[in-house]
Amino acid sequence: MRETIERLLNDYERGKLARRDFLSFVSALVMTQSGEAPISVRTLNHVTLFVSNVDRSKEFYRKLLGLPIVSRQENGLNLGAGSSSFIGLYSASANNAQPHINHFCIGVNRFDAEKVKKQLSNFGVAGTIRVRGEVKELYFKDPDNLTVQLQDVAYRG
Repeated sequence: MRETIERLLNDYERGKLARRDFLSFVSALVMTQSGEAPISVRTLNHVTLFVSNVDRSKEFYRKLLGLPIVSRQENGLNLGAGSSSFIGLYSASANNAQPHINHFCIGVNRFDAEKVKKQLSNFGVAGTIRVRGEVKELYFKDPDNLTVQLQDVAYRG
């Protein structure tokens, strides 16, 4: 932990890290190390892939890994990967994109989107809540601008 704090301090002193970000990262690091993380992570819930051909990818993962379809959505579907995880396959062309990993989702115990959004805000992280049907989904960006979703551990797409 000491090395990480020193690296963050060096980045701050060189102007690579804003004061607010420095304080947020150090606070988060200290809370994580003390076992008092504000968000109770339980699982890696899912990874969403934008693929060039959903049917081809579905057959690849089903035949190679035996992953069953657990749900279908517009422009894609979700393949089960164990009792609480899945891989989402969605059409890249429908989103005018090249094939890529769109985001990953972490399962949270007793997920409350509004409460978690406030906890993120306390660490200087802006979260966005999207409602799909009656399900609230929470998204934010990590320090490398990668998209992270937080959801209840029971979420299956």
